[in-house]
Amino acid sequence: NLPSNVEAIAYSFCLTLLSSRLRNPNDNLVVCFFQLPLSLRNLSLDPNYGILPPAYQRSLLILSTAMLMCAAKIYQIPELNDLLQSLVEYDVDSYVGISDDFQVYVKPRADLREYGSAADNQVATSLLYELRDKIYESNKIILDILVQSLSGITELEADDIVKQLSEAFTPDDAFMFGPQSILDLNHIQTIEHSKEPLSFDG
Repeated sequence: NLPSNVEAIAYSFCLTLLSSRLRNPNDNLVVCFFQLPLSLRNLSLDPNYGILPPAYQRSLLILSTAMLMCAAKIYQIPELNDLLQSLVEYDVDSYVGISDDFQVYVKPRADLREYGSAADNQVATSLLYELRDKIYESNKIILDILVQSLSGITELEADDIVKQLSEAFTPDDAFMFGPQSILDLNHIQTIEHSKEPLSFDG
């Protein structure tokens, strides 16, 4: 749950996306790449989700936003990124940010000893409260953008895409046991120590 783990998970997700894109994933898996960050985004904004303290929920909001941006970049949905950039400033978290190429990074001057402290959680609670209504209001627009785009990318019916995106994400075999699973902790720990810039081109 430390910022470095958030950074590694985001990197692993984008790496999995790039690798999967080259292998022409099935239609349901393509939708899953958007369903997962949408589910995380909802958890990050849920004031009644007591499992995570507010500071972690704030980082989860940054993580889910970056994951959506990465997926939108790879699948060429620029209007989604335009909307996301208007909703969440890249610097709202004192510990992790989003780079211009949509990668999560740990801020070099962040005092990680304060991460998750009582004061940090109080700041995070206020931030999430301020953002919650604005982000909730954007959900229908985001869903409309994704349904329109994914209907062209996949052969799925619009109603099926809406249904899948609206459901909470549940990992299936492709995510749990894939060659570069985003849930593979060994993979995350490895890339934490040896990150290379990700290229979204060609």
